[in-house]
Amino acid sequence: MTTTVSTTHHSTGGYCRIRLAGPRTRVDLAVPSGVPLAGLLPTLLKHAVDEKDEGEAGGWTLSTTDGAALDPAISLTASGVREGDLLVLHPADDRNPPPLYDDVVEVIGEHSVRSGWSTRQTRTACAVMITACVLGGLAAVAAGSGTLPGILAAVACVLLLLGGGALSRALADVPAGILAAALAIPAGAVSAASLLGGTWGAGHALLACAVVLLVSALGPVVVGGGDAVFAAFTIAGVFGCLGSLIVVLDAGSPAAASAVVAPIALAVTTLMPVLALRISRFPRPQLPRTVDDLANLPGQVEFEVVQSRVRRARLMLSGLVAGCHTATAVGIALLAAAGDAWSWPLAGVLFLLMLLRARLFREIPQVASPILTATLALLAGTAVAVSQASGDNTMLLGVVLPVLLVGATIATLVGLASGRHAPNPRTARLLDIIETTLLLAVVPLALAVWGVYRVLLDLGG
Repeated sequence: MTTTVSTTHHSTGGYCRIRLAGPRTRVDLAVPSGVPLAGLLPTLLKHAVDEKDEGEAGGWTLSTTDGAALDPAISLTASGVREGDLLVLHPADDRNPPPLYDDVVEVIGEHSVRSGWSTRQTRTACAVMITACVLGGLAAVAAGSGTLPGILAAVACVLLLLGGGALSRALADVPAGILAAALAIPAGAVSAASLLGGTWGAGHALLACAVVLLVSALGPVVVGGGDAVFAAFTIAGVFGCLGSLIVVLDAGSPAAASAVVAPIALAVTTLMPVLALRISRFPRPQLPRTVDDLANLPGQVEFEVVQSRVRRARLMLSGLVAGCHTATAVGIALLAAAGDAWSWPLAGVLFLLMLLRARLFREIPQVASPILTATLALLAGTAVAVSQASGDNTMLLGVVLPVLLVGATIATLVGLASGRHAPNPRTARLLDIIETTLLLAVVPLALAVWGVYRVLLDLGG
């Protein structure tokens, strides 16, 4: 006898006869084929499972005879269930025994490679190779003399920018267009610095950063995408212009400019979420103040428009944060290269703050940005320290090596504890205290790098 099962859900695919095998019973049912399985399970439990068994199990699921579980979010038709198929209703925590093989070839075939090298991975590898070749060529151009290298770099900048627009607009390959336009940015910077002539200095850096801003502003217009990439270059260019301008106007050292720019770049990361929402033109919620305002409220939110702007704001935030942390990492490297007694402590404080302030974000790109840039800054600082203290065992073995070992130990402990222990509020509070202490130390250290204390002592003497 076949029982017809009715549900409150609207069915669009008619009925399908199935044989349902429960823990103790077997029943034939005619169920709606267009209703998601989650809507059918309560009714199926009443027909195939006793109340005693239903209470003992922690949950139920439907499977085919080969043990493949059916997705409760889709219907029988979408699951490939046909008329007269046998379905098994069993507790969700049941585990199928491993299959038995009588031939080693079947085992090898079962555990063979499921997915090979994909097209996306090929494109990524090619993009890395293209980037390395272009940057290497630009390094060769920058090392040249005369105006010819600058002209070649300028031509490359224009061709890359126009090529990116052609790839994006004509061939509908936006990622390739973004890569080409992004490579036009360093080409433009090298061309500007080379055409200026003379020994490279703060003036060359200022002009190069200004060209970075110009090309970064043209990139999204030409390509029609890549907001995150060009936003990162724009923010980095702004801080580069600021640092170069400080050196040009004050005739100070790059370390002194970094003592100002790097802390500012790290501090403004807290403003980037608001800026990303403003740039993406995210609609603000309308709060009615009068009866007329309440009557004029829109009935429904334009879901697709809001979703698109949320996605753009998320990408924009990733780019803005990456630009800020890149500027901070460059500042840390310049502070370490100065080799001053106060530059090293400030570089270390900024490095720790980059890692601690990564806790402000949750998404992978936004968290990976400070960690990656801090790692690059650590490598640069280590290289500078080793080169400056070459042959000095006291400095190398007494300072550099212990600091790196302590950092490796802390990273090991954090990695081992992650996922094994629940977040501890006391640990979070301790990190907040450490971050606050380091923030308070930034301004005194920056003043020390600028030599303010030495000037005050000279005035007092």
